[in-house]
Amino acid sequence: MKKLKNLLFVFASILVLLSCSNDDDGSSTDNAIVGTWEITEINFNSQEDGIVVTDQTFSTDVCNAPFFFTFESGGDLSLSNVELEFEIDFDDEPILICQVDNGVLPGNWSNISGNNYVITVENEPSQAEITFSNNNTTIEIIVIEEFTDDIDDITYTDTVTFRGNLN
Repeated sequence: MKKLKNLLFVFASILVLLSCSNDDDGSSTDNAIVGTWEITEINFNSQEDGIVVTDQTFSTDVCNAPFFFTFESGGDLSLSNVELEFEIDFDDEPILICQVDNGVLPGNWSNISGNNYVITVENEPSQAEITFSNNNTTIEIIVIEEFTDDIDDITYTDTVTFRGNLN
């Protein structure tokens, strides 16, 4: 009988330990973002009233300079000062224009919940969805801006997706 009570006690203890919830408040996601990420690919997707107008992916190799996001643990952010512009050339071919300044743009970041973040650069906050893969060594940052042209009553949605690797 004593063996049975001990066995029940051990079993009950294991159940209690397994049922304890993880009190992690998202800091593991926050820790995954901390580091310097080299952006290797950018996708531009533009829509007018839900109809895709542009969907182009470019390698950042065309910039001839590395493109980095650095997320600090205290919420500071710095990003290499590369101005990116998507244009259509004279042959109706999409091109990515990079203007590289060797400076760094400061900003900050905060986790709203889960994969949802606010990234602020030059006092302009943007909502972003950030996901990690490959054991937290690959990052995808999706920034969606939506606005409505009141004159034409058209809703424009611009989505820029940055993909890169932990440097």
